[in-house]
Amino acid sequence: MYKSIALLSEIDNKKKDHVLSDCDSYTVQKDGVVEISRNSTNTCLFNSNNNKAIHLSNLLYNNIFKKDIISLDDIGNIVGNENASVFLSQMIRDNILYNSGVVCGEELKKEKYIPTLLISPSSKCNLQCIYCYSNANDAKGYIDEEYYKVAINDTIGNIIASDGYTYKKFLGNTQQCRLAIIGGGEPTVNENLFIDIVKYFSDQCRAQYIEPVVAVTTNGTLSSKVCDILCEYKSEVMVSIDGSKDVHNMQRPFIGGKNSYDIAISNIAKLLAGGCYVVMRSTVTRHSLKYISNILDVALANKIQNIQIEPLNETGRAKDNELLAPYPEEFCDELTHLFIRARGLGISLKSNQLPISLKKRTRFCGACGTNKIVTISGYISACTEVTEPSDPYSKYFFSGKIDLEKQKIVINKNQVDRLSYRYIDNMDVCNNCVMRFNCAGGCPARALRANGDMYSPDKKWCDATVNMSIDIIKKLLY
Repeated sequence: MYKSIALLSEIDNKKKDHVLSDCDSYTVQKDGVVEISRNSTNTCLFNSNNNKAIHLSNLLYNNIFKKDIISLDDIGNIVGNENASVFLSQMIRDNILYNSGVVCGEELKKEKYIPTLLISPSSKCNLQCIYCYSNANDAKGYIDEEYYKVAINDTIGNIIASDGYTYKKFLGNTQQCRLAIIGGGEPTVNENLFIDIVKYFSDQCRAQYIEPVVAVTTNGTLSSKVCDILCEYKSEVMVSIDGSKDVHNMQRPFIGGKNSYDIAISNIAKLLAGGCYVVMRSTVTRHSLKYISNILDVALANKIQNIQIEPLNETGRAKDNELLAPYPEEFCDELTHLFIRARGLGISLKSNQLPISLKKRTRFCGACGTNKIVTISGYISACTEVTEPSDPYSKYFFSGKIDLEKQKIVINKNQVDRLSYRYIDNMDVCNNCVMRFNCAGGCPARALRANGDMYSPDKKWCDATVNMSIDIIKKLLY
Protein backbone atom coordinates (compact mmCIF):
# COMPACT_ATOMS: atom_id res chain seq x y z
CA MET A 1 0.00 0.00 0.00
CA TYR A 2 2.97 2.31 0.49
CA LYS A 3 6.38 2.56 -1.06
CA SER A 4 9.15 5.08 -0.52
CA ILE A 5 12.29 5.63 -2.56
CA ALA A 6 15.21 8.03 -2.16
CA LEU A 7 15.96 9.90 -5.38
CA LEU A 8 19.36 11.14 -4.23
CA SER A 9 22.11 8.85 -3.06
CA GLU A 10 23.20 11.21 -0.30
CA ILE A 11 19.81 11.23 1.48
CA ASP A 12 20.26 10.07 5.05
CA ASN A 13 17.83 7.25 5.82
CA LYS A 14 19.36 6.41 9.22
CA LYS A 15 17.05 8.55 11.35
CA LYS A 16 15.59 6.85 14.40
CA ASP A 17 11.89 6.01 14.54
CA HIS A 18 9.64 8.51 16.26
CA VAL A 19 7.99 7.47 19.50
CA LEU A 20 4.29 7.12 18.68
CA SER A 21 1.37 7.48 21.04
CA ASP A 22 -2.36 6.82 20.63
CA CYS A 23 -3.10 10.26 22.05
CA ASP A 24 -0.84 12.13 19.62
CA SER A 25 -2.20 13.91 16.57
CA TYR A 26 -0.46 14.17 13.22
CA THR A 27 -0.65 16.94 10.66
CA VAL A 28 -0.14 16.54 6.93
CA GLN A 29 3.08 18.21 5.77
CA LYS A 30 1.58 19.59 2.59
CA ASP A 31 4.24 22.14 1.75
CA GLY A 32 6.34 20.69 -1.04
CA VAL A 33 4.21 17.53 -1.45
CA VAL A 34 2.67 17.50 -4.91
CA GLU A 35 0.57 14.99 -6.82
CA ILE A 36 2.38 13.59 -9.85
CA SER A 37 -0.13 11.09 -11.23
CA ARG A 38 -3.18 9.07 -10.25
CA ASN A 39 -4.77 5.92 -11.59
CA SER A 40 -7.56 3.60 -10.43
CA THR A 41 -5.58 2.12 -7.53
CA ASN A 42 -2.86 4.53 -6.42
CA THR A 43 -1.34 7.99 -6.43
CA CYS A 44 2.27 9.05 -6.88
CA LEU A 45 3.36 12.01 -4.74
CA PHE A 46 6.65 13.92 -4.90
CA ASN A 47 8.04 15.69 -1.83
CA SER A 48 10.30 18.55 -2.96
CA ASN A 49 11.38 19.23 0.63
CA ASN A 50 13.59 16.14 0.64
CA ASN A 51 13.48 14.85 -2.94
CA LYS A 52 11.49 11.71 -2.14
CA ALA A 53 8.65 10.13 -4.04
CA ILE A 54 5.95 7.99 -2.47
CA HIS A 55 3.50 5.50 -3.89
CA LEU A 56 0.24 5.74 -1.92
CA SER A 57 -2.97 3.74 -2.29
CA ASN A 58 -6.03 5.84 -3.13
CA LEU A 59 -7.67 4.62 0.08
CA LEU A 60 -4.82 6.05 2.14
CA TYR A 61 -4.60 9.15 -0.02
CA ASN A 62 -8.28 9.97 0.43
CA ASN A 63 -8.26 9.30 4.18
CA ILE A 64 -4.99 11.10 4.98
CA PHE A 65 -4.47 13.95 2.56
CA LYS A 66 -8.11 15.01 2.62
CA LYS A 67 -7.83 15.67 6.37
CA ASP A 68 -5.92 18.36 8.21
CA ILE A 69 -5.29 16.24 11.33
CA ILE A 70 -5.25 12.46 11.70
CA SER A 71 -4.55 10.02 14.52
CA LEU A 72 -2.90 6.63 14.90
CA ASP A 73 -6.39 5.09 14.94
CA ASP A 74 -7.15 6.62 11.52
CA ILE A 75 -4.17 4.78 10.07
CA GLY A 76 -4.98 1.59 11.98
CA ASN A 77 -8.47 1.47 10.51
CA ILE A 78 -6.95 1.27 7.02
CA VAL A 79 -3.73 -0.75 7.33
CA GLY A 80 -4.55 -2.69 10.49
CA ASN A 81 -3.51 -1.86 14.04
CA GLU A 82 -0.48 -4.14 13.91
CA ASN A 83 0.96 -2.18 10.92
CA ALA A 84 -0.10 1.33 11.89
CA SER A 85 2.94 2.28 13.98
CA VAL A 86 5.44 1.06 11.40
CA PHE A 87 3.55 2.79 8.62
CA LEU A 88 3.19 6.06 10.51
CA SER A 89 6.89 6.11 11.44
CA GLN A 90 7.80 5.75 7.78
CA MET A 91 5.47 8.60 6.82
CA ILE A 92 7.05 10.84 9.45
CA ARG A 93 10.58 9.96 8.34
CA ASP A 94 9.65 10.91 4.78
CA ASN A 95 8.26 14.26 5.98
CA ILE A 96 4.78 13.48 4.72
CA LEU A 97 3.36 13.79 8.23
CA TYR A 98 4.65 15.42 11.37
CA ASN A 99 3.62 15.06 14.97
CA SER A 100 1.64 18.18 15.79
CA GLY A 101 1.33 17.46 19.50
CA VAL A 102 4.98 17.02 20.50
CA VAL A 103 7.89 19.46 20.45
CA CYS A 104 11.17 17.55 20.21
CA GLY A 105 13.91 18.56 22.65
CA GLU A 106 16.76 18.61 20.14
CA GLU A 107 20.02 20.26 21.11
CA LEU A 108 20.87 23.53 19.44
CA LYS A 109 22.29 22.92 15.96
CA LYS A 110 24.68 25.02 13.95
CA GLU A 111 22.83 27.45 11.73
CA LYS A 112 22.73 26.09 8.18
CA TYR A 113 23.03 29.48 6.48
CA ILE A 114 26.66 30.48 5.96
CA PRO A 115 27.41 34.08 4.88
CA THR A 116 29.14 33.91 1.50
CA LEU A 117 31.31 36.38 -0.38
CA LEU A 118 32.14 35.71 -4.02
CA ILE A 119 35.22 37.16 -5.67
CA SER A 120 36.12 37.02 -9.36
CA PRO A 121 39.83 37.88 -9.21
CA SER A 122 40.84 37.41 -12.84
CA SER A 123 39.57 38.01 -16.34
CA LYS A 124 42.57 36.18 -17.78
CA CYS A 125 42.78 32.47 -18.51
CA ASN A 126 45.36 29.92 -19.59
CA LEU A 127 42.79 27.93 -21.61
CA GLN A 128 41.03 28.77 -24.87
CA CYS A 129 37.71 27.00 -24.24
CA ILE A 130 35.60 27.07 -27.37
CA TYR A 131 32.46 28.11 -25.46
CA CYS A 132 33.80 30.54 -22.81
CA TYR A 133 30.92 32.80 -21.80
CA SER A 134 33.25 35.68 -20.94
CA ASN A 135 35.74 35.50 -23.84
CA ALA A 136 38.31 35.32 -21.05
CA ASN A 137 41.56 35.65 -22.99
CA ASP A 138 40.58 38.83 -24.79
CA ALA A 139 41.44 41.11 -21.91
CA LYS A 140 42.11 42.66 -19.11
CA GLY A 141 43.68 41.81 -15.82
CA TYR A 142 43.35 41.10 -12.13
CA ILE A 143 41.47 42.52 -9.16
CA ASP A 144 43.14 45.27 -7.14
CA GLU A 145 44.24 44.34 -3.62
CA GLU A 146 42.14 47.15 -2.15
CA TYR A 147 38.94 45.81 -3.66
CA TYR A 148 39.17 42.30 -2.26
CA LYS A 149 40.39 43.46 1.15
CA VAL A 150 37.53 45.95 1.54
CA ALA A 151 35.02 43.27 0.48
CA ILE A 152 36.39 40.69 2.94
CA ASN A 153 36.56 43.19 5.82
CA ASP A 154 33.03 44.46 5.15
CA THR A 155 31.62 40.91 5.01
CA ILE A 156 33.27 39.88 8.27
CA GLY A 157 32.24 43.17 9.88
CA ASN A 158 28.59 42.45 9.05
CA ILE A 159 28.89 39.02 10.70
CA ILE A 160 30.40 40.51 13.87
CA ALA A 161 27.58 43.08 14.01
CA SER A 162 24.86 40.41 13.84
CA ASP A 163 23.08 39.10 16.93
CA GLY A 164 23.77 35.49 15.94
CA TYR A 165 27.53 36.04 16.10
CA THR A 166 27.47 36.93 19.80
CA TYR A 167 25.14 34.04 20.64
CA LYS A 168 27.28 31.55 18.80
CA LYS A 169 30.45 32.67 20.57
CA PHE A 170 28.68 32.41 23.92
CA LEU A 171 27.27 28.97 23.15
CA GLY A 172 30.52 27.67 21.71
CA ASN A 173 29.11 27.13 18.20
CA THR A 174 31.51 28.00 15.41
CA GLN A 175 30.34 30.77 13.09
CA GLN A 176 31.47 30.14 9.53
CA CYS A 177 32.03 32.42 6.56
CA ARG A 178 32.47 31.13 3.00
CA LEU A 179 34.68 32.68 0.36
CA ALA A 180 33.84 31.43 -3.14
CA ILE A 181 36.46 32.33 -5.73
CA ILE A 182 35.07 32.07 -9.24
CA GLY A 183 36.07 32.77 -12.81
CA GLY A 184 35.55 35.56 -15.24
CA GLY A 185 38.70 33.87 -16.42
CA GLU A 186 40.56 31.21 -14.43
CA PRO A 187 40.69 32.38 -10.76
CA THR A 188 43.97 30.57 -10.03
CA VAL A 189 45.92 31.66 -13.12
CA ASN A 190 47.77 34.23 -10.99
CA GLU A 191 48.72 31.84 -8.20
CA ASN A 192 50.21 34.49 -5.91
CA LEU A 193 47.07 36.63 -6.10
CA PHE A 194 44.85 33.61 -5.44
CA ILE A 195 46.88 32.51 -2.42
CA ASP A 196 47.02 36.07 -1.05
CA ILE A 197 43.21 36.34 -1.21
CA VAL A 198 42.70 33.00 0.55
CA LYS A 199 45.25 33.79 3.27
CA TYR A 200 43.93 37.29 3.90
CA PHE A 201 40.38 35.93 4.18
CA SER A 202 41.50 33.19 6.55
CA ASP A 203 43.52 35.54 8.75
CA GLN A 204 40.64 38.02 9.07
CA CYS A 205 38.16 35.26 9.90
CA ARG A 206 40.31 33.60 12.52
CA ALA A 207 41.09 36.92 14.18
CA GLN A 208 37.35 37.12 14.93
CA TYR A 209 36.88 33.45 15.90
CA ILE A 210 35.15 32.72 12.57
CA GLU A 211 35.84 29.49 10.71
CA PRO A 212 36.90 30.18 7.08
CA VAL A 213 35.35 28.01 4.37
CA VAL A 214 37.04 28.20 0.96
CA ALA A 215 35.39 27.26 -2.33
CA VAL A 216 36.70 27.65 -5.87
CA THR A 217 35.51 26.97 -9.41
CA THR A 218 38.47 26.11 -11.63
CA ASN A 219 39.61 24.57 -14.89
CA GLY A 220 41.82 22.23 -12.86
CA THR A 221 45.18 23.30 -14.29
CA LEU A 222 46.41 24.15 -10.81
CA SER A 223 49.97 24.71 -9.63
CA SER A 224 51.33 22.65 -6.76
CA LYS A 225 51.11 25.70 -4.45
CA VAL A 226 47.42 26.22 -5.25
CA CYS A 227 46.67 22.52 -4.75
CA ASP A 228 48.43 22.63 -1.39
CA ILE A 229 46.46 25.58 -0.05
CA LEU A 230 43.15 24.13 -1.25
CA CYS A 231 43.97 20.90 0.57
CA GLU A 232 45.04 22.84 3.66
CA TYR A 233 41.54 24.31 3.93
CA LYS A 234 39.77 21.10 2.83
CA SER A 235 38.18 23.31 0.20
CA GLU A 236 35.07 22.87 -1.91
CA VAL A 237 36.41 22.60 -5.47
CA MET A 238 34.38 22.46 -8.68
CA VAL A 239 36.60 21.32 -11.57
CA SER A 240 35.55 21.55 -15.21
CA ILE A 241 35.96 18.19 -16.97
CA ASP A 242 33.81 17.76 -20.08
CA GLY A 243 33.98 13.98 -20.31
CA SER A 244 36.47 11.74 -22.09
CA LYS A 245 39.99 12.93 -22.90
CA ASP A 246 39.16 13.55 -26.56
CA VAL A 247 36.01 15.57 -25.86
CA HIS A 248 37.62 17.58 -23.06
CA ASN A 249 40.76 18.41 -25.04
CA MET A 250 38.69 19.46 -28.05
CA GLN A 251 36.46 21.77 -25.98
CA ARG A 252 38.98 22.99 -23.40
CA PRO A 253 42.52 23.28 -24.88
CA PHE A 254 45.30 25.46 -23.53
CA ILE A 255 46.07 28.67 -25.40
CA GLY A 256 48.18 27.45 -28.28
CA GLY A 257 46.36 24.13 -28.52
CA LYS A 258 48.04 21.90 -25.92
CA ASN A 259 45.81 19.37 -24.16
CA SER A 260 44.55 20.14 -20.64
CA TYR A 261 42.83 16.88 -19.65
CA ASP A 262 45.70 14.99 -18.01
CA ILE A 263 46.81 17.82 -15.72
CA ALA A 264 43.23 18.51 -14.59
CA ILE A 265 42.58 14.83 -13.82
CA SER A 266 45.91 14.57 -11.98
CA ASN A 267 45.02 17.57 -9.83
CA ILE A 268 41.61 16.10 -9.01
CA ALA A 269 43.40 13.07 -7.55
CA LYS A 270 45.59 15.38 -5.40
CA LEU A 271 42.55 17.34 -4.18
CA LEU A 272 40.61 14.20 -3.26
CA ALA A 273 43.63 12.75 -1.46
CA GLY A 274 43.99 16.05 0.40
CA GLY A 275 40.44 15.92 1.76
CA CYS A 276 38.78 18.43 -0.56
CA TYR A 277 35.12 18.14 -1.56
CA VAL A 278 35.36 17.83 -5.35
CA VAL A 279 32.59 18.23 -7.90
CA MET A 280 33.22 17.48 -11.57
CA ARG A 281 31.42 20.05 -13.70
CA SER A 282 30.71 19.17 -17.33
CA THR A 283 29.43 21.40 -20.13
CA VAL A 284 27.56 19.59 -22.91
CA THR A 285 27.45 20.98 -26.45
CA ARG A 286 25.40 19.69 -29.35
CA HIS A 287 28.53 17.94 -30.59
CA SER A 288 29.51 16.36 -27.27
CA LEU A 289 26.00 15.17 -26.36
CA LYS A 290 26.56 11.84 -28.11
CA TYR A 291 29.45 11.20 -25.69
CA ILE A 292 27.63 12.24 -22.49
CA SER A 293 27.84 8.74 -20.99
CA ASN A 294 31.63 9.15 -20.88
CA ILE A 295 31.20 11.77 -18.16
CA LEU A 296 30.09 9.08 -15.73
CA ASP A 297 32.87 6.75 -16.88
CA VAL A 298 35.46 9.42 -16.10
CA ALA A 299 33.95 9.99 -12.65
CA LEU A 300 34.02 6.27 -11.89
CA ALA A 301 37.59 5.83 -13.10
CA ASN A 302 38.80 8.72 -10.94
CA LYS A 303 36.70 8.07 -7.79
CA ILE A 304 34.69 11.27 -8.19
CA GLN A 305 31.40 11.04 -6.27
CA ASN A 306 29.74 14.30 -7.37
CA ILE A 307 28.92 15.47 -10.89
CA GLN A 308 27.27 18.65 -12.17
CA ILE A 309 26.17 18.53 -15.83
CA GLU A 310 24.86 21.56 -17.70
CA PRO A 311 24.05 22.28 -21.35
CA LEU A 312 26.00 24.98 -23.15
CA ASN A 313 24.76 28.55 -22.80
CA GLU A 314 24.96 30.26 -26.19
CA THR A 315 26.72 33.41 -25.05
CA GLY A 316 30.22 34.89 -25.12
CA ARG A 317 32.69 32.95 -27.25
CA ALA A 318 30.14 30.18 -27.86
CA LYS A 319 27.92 32.69 -29.63
CA ASP A 320 30.85 34.22 -31.55
CA ASN A 321 31.92 30.74 -32.71
CA GLU A 322 28.31 29.80 -33.57
CA LEU A 323 28.70 26.86 -31.20
CA LEU A 324 25.33 25.33 -30.48
CA ALA A 325 23.64 24.10 -27.34
CA PRO A 326 22.08 20.61 -27.43
CA TYR A 327 18.38 20.39 -28.24
CA PRO A 328 16.45 20.37 -24.94
CA GLU A 329 14.54 17.12 -25.60
CA GLU A 330 17.67 15.26 -26.72
CA PHE A 331 19.74 16.52 -23.79
CA CYS A 332 17.02 15.59 -21.28
CA ASP A 333 16.59 12.12 -22.78
CA GLU A 334 20.32 11.39 -22.41
CA LEU A 335 20.41 12.91 -18.93
CA THR A 336 17.55 10.64 -17.80
CA HIS A 337 19.54 7.50 -18.57
CA LEU A 338 22.70 8.95 -17.03
CA PHE A 339 20.93 9.99 -13.81
CA ILE A 340 19.40 6.55 -13.25
CA ARG A 341 22.72 4.86 -13.99
CA ALA A 342 24.59 7.24 -11.64
CA ARG A 343 22.08 6.62 -8.86
CA GLY A 344 22.62 2.88 -9.17
CA LEU A 345 26.36 3.44 -8.80
CA GLY A 346 26.00 5.69 -5.74
CA ILE A 347 27.16 8.81 -7.57
CA SER A 348 25.37 12.12 -7.01
CA LEU A 349 24.53 13.62 -10.40
CA LYS A 350 22.97 17.07 -10.39
CA SER A 351 21.92 19.55 -13.02
CA ASN A 352 19.90 22.73 -13.10
CA GLN A 353 18.05 21.04 -15.95
CA LEU A 354 17.15 18.15 -13.61
CA PRO A 355 14.98 19.72 -10.89
CA ILE A 356 14.48 16.53 -8.87
CA SER A 357 18.24 16.40 -8.26
CA LEU A 358 18.04 19.71 -6.40
CA LYS A 359 16.76 20.74 -2.99
CA LYS A 360 13.64 22.75 -2.40
CA ARG A 361 14.10 26.41 -3.28
CA THR A 362 11.98 29.41 -4.15
CA ARG A 363 14.75 31.23 -6.07
CA PHE A 364 16.80 29.63 -8.81
CA CYS A 365 20.18 30.94 -7.65
CA GLY A 366 21.97 33.80 -5.93
CA ALA A 367 21.49 35.97 -9.01
CA CYS A 368 17.98 36.52 -7.65
CA GLY A 369 19.07 39.09 -5.12
CA THR A 370 21.54 37.41 -2.75
CA ASN A 371 24.88 37.09 -4.60
CA LYS A 372 27.59 39.66 -4.03
CA ILE A 373 30.28 38.93 -6.61
CA VAL A 374 33.22 41.32 -6.44
CA THR A 375 34.52 41.83 -9.99
CA ILE A 376 38.01 42.93 -11.05
CA SER A 377 36.69 46.44 -11.71
CA GLY A 378 35.23 46.73 -8.21
CA TYR A 379 31.60 46.36 -9.23
CA ILE A 380 29.23 44.00 -7.43
CA SER A 381 27.39 41.56 -9.68
CA ALA A 382 24.66 39.08 -8.82
CA CYS A 383 25.35 36.78 -11.79
CA THR A 384 28.49 34.69 -12.33
CA GLU A 385 28.09 35.12 -16.10
CA VAL A 386 28.01 38.92 -15.93
CA THR A 387 31.24 40.40 -14.57
CA GLU A 388 32.07 43.25 -16.96
CA PRO A 389 30.47 46.73 -17.10
CA SER A 390 30.45 46.42 -20.90
CA ASP A 391 28.19 43.35 -20.74
CA PRO A 392 24.71 44.31 -22.01
CA TYR A 393 23.17 42.43 -19.06
CA SER A 394 25.16 44.37 -16.43
CA LYS A 395 22.23 46.79 -16.14
CA TYR A 396 20.15 43.88 -14.85
CA PHE A 397 22.68 42.17 -12.58
CA PHE A 398 25.11 44.81 -11.29
CA SER A 399 23.93 45.80 -7.83
CA GLY A 400 26.69 47.86 -6.24
CA LYS A 401 30.33 48.86 -6.08
CA ILE A 402 33.31 48.83 -3.73
CA ASP A 403 33.63 52.31 -2.19
CA LEU A 404 37.31 52.75 -1.35
CA GLU A 405 36.71 56.04 0.45
CA LYS A 406 34.08 54.53 2.76
CA GLN A 407 35.94 51.20 2.88
CA LYS A 408 32.77 49.20 2.34
CA ILE A 409 30.51 47.57 -0.22
CA VAL A 410 27.83 50.04 -1.30
CA ILE A 411 24.69 48.31 -2.54
CA ASN A 412 21.93 49.73 -4.75
CA LYS A 413 18.91 48.60 -2.73
CA ASN A 414 16.45 49.24 -5.56
CA GLN A 415 18.42 46.97 -7.88
CA VAL A 416 18.64 44.22 -5.24
CA ASP A 417 14.89 44.53 -4.64
CA ARG A 418 14.25 44.09 -8.37
CA LEU A 419 16.42 40.97 -8.46
CA SER A 420 14.87 39.63 -5.24
CA TYR A 421 11.41 39.92 -6.80
CA ARG A 422 12.42 37.07 -9.11
CA TYR A 423 11.10 34.22 -6.98
CA ILE A 424 8.60 31.50 -7.66
CA ASP A 425 5.47 33.19 -6.27
CA ASN A 426 5.98 36.08 -8.70
CA MET A 427 6.24 33.88 -11.79
CA ASP A 428 2.66 33.17 -12.79
CA VAL A 429 3.58 30.69 -15.51
CA CYS A 430 5.13 28.45 -12.80
CA ASN A 431 2.10 28.40 -10.46
CA ASN A 432 0.78 24.97 -11.40
CA CYS A 433 4.08 23.27 -12.17
CA VAL A 434 4.95 20.19 -10.10
CA MET A 435 8.65 21.12 -10.18
CA ARG A 436 8.18 24.76 -9.17
CA PHE A 437 9.94 24.42 -5.82
CA ASN A 438 12.97 22.69 -7.34
CA CYS A 439 13.32 24.43 -10.69
CA ALA A 440 12.30 27.84 -9.25
CA GLY A 441 11.78 29.34 -12.67
CA GLY A 442 15.12 28.39 -14.19
CA CYS A 443 18.15 30.55 -14.91
CA PRO A 444 17.28 34.29 -15.02
CA ALA A 445 20.16 35.04 -17.41
CA ARG A 446 18.98 32.33 -19.80
CA ALA A 447 15.42 33.69 -19.56
CA LEU A 448 16.71 37.15 -20.45
CA ARG A 449 18.56 35.82 -23.48
CA ALA A 450 15.55 33.79 -24.63
CA ASN A 451 12.70 36.20 -23.89
CA GLY A 452 14.14 39.55 -22.95
CA ASP A 453 12.34 39.03 -19.62
CA MET A 454 13.88 37.30 -16.60
CA TYR A 455 10.40 36.61 -15.13
CA SER A 456 9.38 34.31 -18.00
CA PRO A 457 11.29 31.01 -18.07
CA ASP A 458 12.88 29.70 -21.25
CA LYS A 459 9.89 27.57 -22.22
CA LYS A 460 11.67 25.11 -24.51
CA TRP A 461 13.95 24.07 -21.63
CA CYS A 462 11.18 24.36 -19.06
CA ASP A 463 8.88 21.87 -20.80
CA ALA A 464 11.68 19.39 -21.49
CA THR A 465 13.01 19.36 -17.92
CA VAL A 466 9.58 18.97 -16.28
CA ASN A 467 8.72 16.05 -18.55
CA MET A 468 12.10 14.48 -17.83
CA SER A 469 11.66 14.78 -14.06
CA ILE A 470 8.25 13.11 -14.12
CA ASP A 471 9.61 10.40 -16.43
CA ILE A 472 12.48 9.67 -14.01
CA ILE A 473 10.13 9.43 -11.03
CA LYS A 474 7.93 6.94 -12.87
CA LYS A 475 10.92 4.88 -14.00
CA LEU A 476 12.20 4.68 -10.44
CA LEU A 477 8.80 3.81 -9.00
CA TYR A 478 7.75 1.08 -11.40
